[in-house]
Parts: sequence; structure tokens; C-alpha cells
Amino acid sequence: MEKDINKDMQARISGYEIMFDDALRLIEAKQTGDRLDALIDALSEYYRSPLWKEDYFADEAGLLPDDLKRGVLSQDGLYDLLDSYDELVSDKTCTETSRDSDAVNAPTPCFADLITSDKGEPK
Repeated sequence: MEKDINKDMQARISGYEIMFDDALRLIEAKQTGDRLDALIDALSEYYRSPLWKEDYFADEAGLLPDDLKRGVLSQDGLYDLLDSYDELVSDKTCTETSRDSDAVNAPTPCFADLITSDKGEPK
């Protein structure tokens, strides 16, 4: 029974590892879209789930094979990937919004949020 659980765990980790690598490749290429959104949603859900914790602690306890690729279990690696996605999406939103603006030389809404207070006054 334990071998079946370990095989299921290894298959799960391998599947998320593929998603992790695909998402990283898309982020590094600055390619957003439905595919990246789906990968990030799945990875984010996994990271917040009890399954990720179970996989992480199994790895920490040395229960996984040495040759199993497991970057997805790195706390920093997965957190940094999700953070990079957030930055990419924020940058893309600012860029798209500024391109759509009718005002000449107006700061993008994202930039304006950084330089003004809630009352529209400089911070």
C-alpha cells in the first residue's frame, strides 16, 4: 500500500513539475494568456493544498527517490514563480491600459497609483 501511495505521490509531483517548468518558460518569454493562467491557477491551488504539504514533508523525510525532479516542492521556487506571474500580469495590464489611453502623456493607471494618494494628491 505504501508503495502505491509513493507512486501516486511521485506521479503527482512529476505532473506539477511539468506545469512548473511550462509556466516558468512562458513567464521568462513574457507570454501571457489562457495557458499560463491555467498553469498558475493549478500550481497556486496545489501550493495552498494539504497535498503540497504532504509532498513537501515526504521529500524532507527522504521518502522520495533521489532522481525525482522536485523543484515544485521548493518553497522559494514556487513562491517566486507565482510572484513573477503576478509581476508579469501587472506589467502587462499597465502597458495595455496605457496604450488604450486617449490622454497624451498621461501616466498609466498603475504608475498613477504609485505617485498619488487616494485623494489624488502626490504621495
